[in-house]
Amino acid sequence: MIVLRSTRQWHLQSSVLDVIFTKIMACETPKGAWDKLNEKFQGSNKTRQQHLINLRRDFENLKIKEAKTMKQYANKIIAVVNSIRLLGDQFNDSRVVEKV
Repeated sequence: MIVLRSTRQWHLQSSVLDVIFTKIMACETPKGAWDKLNEKFQGSNKTRQQHLINLRRDFENLKIKEAKTMKQYANKIIAVVNSIRLLGDQFNDSRVVEKV
């Protein structure tokens, strides 16, 4: 049984699964809990930067011959670009059009 210290903890507990809440229940502030969750699920800044480098390399190395159809090729491009954008990096639509 998890004992809550404050109403903030109750709000956090009701927002996440119990398995996740046990990882953040020792945090004193919501900011501390957010930071811990952020690192757990997105990794450290260094990890995100390395992942971003890998995704950019994957984007540059994509070739149409690897896909059987144009639609599959476009879907691969969109998946990589969306991953890059989710990591917070700006990626111009014009660059995507050039690749296609």
